[in-house]
Amino acid sequence: MNENMVFERLTRVERSNRRLKTGLLACMAALICYAVIGAERATPMVTTEYVRVVDPDGKLRAALGSDKDGTFFFLNDETGKMRVSMAAQKGGAYVTLKDPEGKTRVATTFDEAGPAIRLKDEGGVNMAVVSMDSDGGWLEMKDDAGRSRVLATLSDSVAEPKQPPPAQPAQPAPQTPPAGGLGPRKFDN
Repeated sequence: MNENMVFERLTRVERSNRRLKTGLLACMAALICYAVIGAERATPMVTTEYVRVVDPDGKLRAALGSDKDGTFFFLNDETGKMRVSMAAQKGGAYVTLKDPEGKTRVATTFDEAGPAIRLKDEGGVNMAVVSMDSDGGWLEMKDDAGRSRVLATLSDSVAEPKQPPPAQPAQPAPQTPPAGGLGPRKFDN
């Protein structure tokens, strides 16, 4: 082999090597573009009637859906008990917060009677209520025995206080028989 042949052969190998490098770079660029452009994009809209969210153990933790009464959303705690619920129904809208035993402790409502917020004790008795109706708003707070301690109303109209009914004439007190044992007496008319 002479020098020219070696030189030509080396030139062809280098040219082939450059083509391989260029081709490899083009393939890598194409793969990167495919990964970036062809990556899964967020779906612009999902249409469904019901969505369930479960934890790794398969327990229902949240749900969003609708039924014949309206739309609902709720969240469960780790034991599976509902702790928060929301609903938009024909009759109104509701948000409730429940304690670990599942009893409603806070209820926020808007229905035909008007908006209201109710704070409840362990037995479900309203202990504090803020509400509004067509006559205005009112606030009531109760003590531990359930007696109203604060009652405030807001109204654009002032009404005369209702008069109590007239007192009935006092009945004479029954007479006790005198000592000596006369006992009951019969009266003739």
